[in-house]
Amino acid sequence: MALPKEVSERRMLPQWLTPAQAAKTGERVFGQSPRRLSSRDEWWLQELKRKFENNSNFYTAADLHFSAVMAGRPEFAAAASRVYASSKIGQRVSTQLRTSASTAPPLLHTEQVVREQIANIKRILADEGRQPLQWAELARNYVLIGQTEQAIRCMRIALQLAGPHRYLYRTACRLFVHADMDDEAVELVRRHPGLSADPWLLSCEIAATTVTGKTSKNIGRARKLLESGSIAPAHATELAAAIASIEHEAGAVKRAKKWYAMGAVQPTANTLAQIEWAHQKDPQIGSILSSQPLHVNAGEALAWRARHDRQWESVVAYCQEWLRIEPYSSRPALLGSFYVELTGKADFTLMESISSAGLLANPRNPSLLNNRAVGRAYTGQLKGALQDVVSAIEQIAHLTSAEDDGCSVPFLRATLGLIAYRSGHASLGESFYAQSLSQFLEEKDRPSFLLAALHWCREEARLGAPDVSRTLELIRKRIKVLPTTQAPELQSMLELVSNEVKQKSLEISLSASDPIESSALYETDQRLQALEGKKETQSAVKYSPRRALESLIQQSD
Repeated sequence: MALPKEVSERRMLPQWLTPAQAAKTGERVFGQSPRRLSSRDEWWLQELKRKFENNSNFYTAADLHFSAVMAGRPEFAAAASRVYASSKIGQRVSTQLRTSASTAPPLLHTEQVVREQIANIKRILADEGRQPLQWAELARNYVLIGQTEQAIRCMRIALQLAGPHRYLYRTACRLFVHADMDDEAVELVRRHPGLSADPWLLSCEIAATTVTGKTSKNIGRARKLLESGSIAPAHATELAAAIASIEHEAGAVKRAKKWYAMGAVQPTANTLAQIEWAHQKDPQIGSILSSQPLHVNAGEALAWRARHDRQWESVVAYCQEWLRIEPYSSRPALLGSFYVELTGKADFTLMESISSAGLLANPRNPSLLNNRAVGRAYTGQLKGALQDVVSAIEQIAHLTSAEDDGCSVPFLRATLGLIAYRSGHASLGESFYAQSLSQFLEEKDRPSFLLAALHWCREEARLGAPDVSRTLELIRKRIKVLPTTQAPELQSMLELVSNEVKQKSLEISLSASDPIESSALYETDQRLQALEGKKETQSAVKYSPRRALESLIQQSD
C-alpha cells in the first residue's frame, strides 16, 4: 500500500456534479448572480424559453429548468419546473430514483446501474437531440465506466449545442483534466467570452492552469474582482479559495489565510474541502467545519477532518460518500481503500470493493490497482492480486511524469512480496520486501519506507519470527521524527501491527485457495526490473529477514 499522494496535493478544480446536484449546492443561488450575466447566457435562456413555450414537454422543461436554476434566474425556471415535475417521464424518473435509492448499494455505483442510466439518456436524446445538458450527462456516465473517448465526443456535442454555457464549460474543463488533456481544458475556459467577469470561470481557469505546472495570468484580475466587493460571497467562494491555494503553495501563509477567510463566508463543498485539506497540510490554516452548516456533499471535507482526528472508520465512510458524489474521481477511492486497513477491522473485502468502484472510471490507475491487489492478497485471492500488479506495471510503463499518480516500482514490489508470503514463498517475499525498502532509501522516501517495513514485519510475525517487537521499536523511533502531517497513518499502522503481534491476532490464514507459483512471481519481478532498466535479477537477502530489515531501517537514518 502506498501513502496516498492526494494527502499532499489538491487543486480547486470544479466538481463535476449533475445539473440537479449543482442546482442544490449554492453554486447557482436565486438572487445571487455574479456581477453580470453574459449576453450569450441571456440569449441561451431566451432560446430555451422559446423552445419550451412552443413545445412544453419533459425534455424542453428539463433543459430550461436546470439552465435557469444554475444561472440564478428563477423567473425562467418556474413554469418549466411544474411541467418537469408533473410529466409522466418526470414522475417515472422520480420513482426510479426512489426505488434505486432503496435497493441499490447506498454509496458505491456499479457498472450495471451506469449502463442503465446511459440507455435512459439515449432514449431521451432519440426523441429530442438538441439537449446539451443531457449530452453532458451522457458524457458523465460514460466517464463512470471508463469510456473516456465517448465521453469527450458527447461533451463536445453539448458545447456546440449550448454555446458558452457556464456549467458546461466548467464540467468540460473537469472532463478534459480527467482525460489528461490539461492544455485543452485551460484553452477551453479561456475562450469563454464572460471569463474576465465571472468568478466561477476564473476559479476554474486558475485551477486548471496550475495542473499544467504554470501560473495563470488571470490571478491579478481575479484579485481585483474579489476586492471590488461586487461579488456575492456565494459566488466569490471558489475563486477566493483558488487564489488562497496559490498563495499558500508559494509560502505566503498570511495572504492565504485572508483569501481562505473570504472563501469561508459562504463556501461550496469544494471550498470546504480545500480549506480542510489545507488545514491538514498546515495547522496555521484553521478548520472551518465546526462553524459551517454541512453540505449534502461535504464528504470530502469531513474525510479530511476525520483524518486529522485519526478517526479512520469515519474517514472510510466519508470517502464512500465522497465517491458517491464524485464517482469519476480516483481520489475518494484511493483514500478510502487505503484507510480501510487502518480501521483495524481487517475488512479487506471493503478495500477491494472501494478500489473496484474507483477502477470503473479509472481502469488504468496504478495506485488503485495496487490497493486492490493488497485487498485481494489479504483475502486469499492471490491470482487476482497478481493480475492487478501486472496490470499496474503495464500502466506505469506508459505513464508520463505529469501523469504519475504516486505508485512506483518499489510499491508494486512490496505488494509482490506480500503475495509471495501469502503463497508460501517466504524467502522470495523477503527478497522483494528488501529490494523495495532499498529503493525507498535511494529515493529518500522515508514515510513509504517505514510503511513497507511495517507490512514486512506483519508477514514475518505471522510466520513466528522472533524479535519482531524489537524491529517495531526501531520503526517507532523513526516515526517520531517525521513531520506531523506524515505521521498519523504510520503511527496508526504501527499501533495496529504491534497489537496484532502482542495479541497474536494475525488471524488471516497462511494458506490460500489459489497460491502463486514462484515462477510467476519471478516473471512479474522481471517486468518490474524492465521498468527500472535492469538486466539481471537482484540476489536474495543473504542473512535473516530480521537482520536485513533492521539493517535497512538503520540505514534510513
